[in-house]
Amino acid sequence: MAEPQEKLYVALGYLRPMFDYLIQQGQEIQPLLDELGIQESQLSDPDLLLDDSNSNEVFELVEQLTGDPNVGFNMGRSMQVAHLGVLGMLVISCDTVSDAFDLVLRYQDLLGNGGVVTQRQEGDQMIIGFESHSARTEPYCRHNDEFCFAGWINIGKMIGGASYSPSRVCLAHEPPEDDSAQREFFGCPVEYNAPANEIYVAAEFGKIKLFGGNPQLKGVLEAQAKQRLQALQGAQTDADPVVAKAKQFIADSMAYGIPSVDDAAEQFHTSARTLQRQLEAAGKGYKELVDEVRADLASKYMRDAELSLLDVALMLGFSEQSSFQRAFKRWFDQTPGQFRTAMQAS
Repeated sequence: MAEPQEKLYVALGYLRPMFDYLIQQGQEIQPLLDELGIQESQLSDPDLLLDDSNSNEVFELVEQLTGDPNVGFNMGRSMQVAHLGVLGMLVISCDTVSDAFDLVLRYQDLLGNGGVVTQRQEGDQMIIGFESHSARTEPYCRHNDEFCFAGWINIGKMIGGASYSPSRVCLAHEPPEDDSAQREFFGCPVEYNAPANEIYVAAEFGKIKLFGGNPQLKGVLEAQAKQRLQALQGAQTDADPVVAKAKQFIADSMAYGIPSVDDAAEQFHTSARTLQRQLEAAGKGYKELVDEVRADLASKYMRDAELSLLDVALMLGFSEQSSFQRAFKRWFDQTPGQFRTAMQAS
């Protein structure tokens, strides 16, 4: 029997520049919403995962709507750190550019898994590659690759200095009729019909210090990134699909506060009463799910020695550490301190 094909997805936040660009061009966004199969109200959820199998058709649609033959490039160069969600916040909390890029490699699947980012070093050059996932039936189109590269470089300029530019850009596509804008923006030679999509950067660039470096914040954010990645990889699973969706929503929302049943119902485009009935049919209550997710995340966070007990309490939505201590004792029949001591001894 053939192995099931991996489902390809992309985070909505990563595609947000598309909507911004359409609005700037005076175009309606409804055709793009229809193509992506979402509603306008969902644009406020950057972590919403969309099917990436039709990404080339999405870029072609935006090109048709705008009449822009360089639409991927033009959208990419307006990419902001905020479009990268928790990964973007994690990047700017790093001490150096090299630290930031290491985290991008580690947590790239938070943005999508249809493309694979790679890194290698040759002499004094760091080479960043981007290739389509092997599960794709066709490679990404030029617009998609230029969107990616222009976005990276724009964010590189933000965190590394406006004067930053790569030393060479290679694209595995036919050149556009006019690539003057690309050459000006990249600030370096651009090679088309290349064997692979690659950006060459001086290795020294990785040593640049970031002004927003914050080790404590980085620890908290990385724990959130780990949790979200685990959720994507199936850590938050359940036999009932409604329960599974609800638990993943609760886990994803925990960084912003404990979501109410009304919040969950709005996310799933149903009423709170209907959602509660669906959960009850599966033998669960919403408050019970919140408690289960908190306990699961507490166990994971407590294994990260860099997180203080106060950090863990805040990440789980507890306003007081004493409340966290009582809940933890109920979950595991031991205090957080006893749990961590036993974990270190094992």
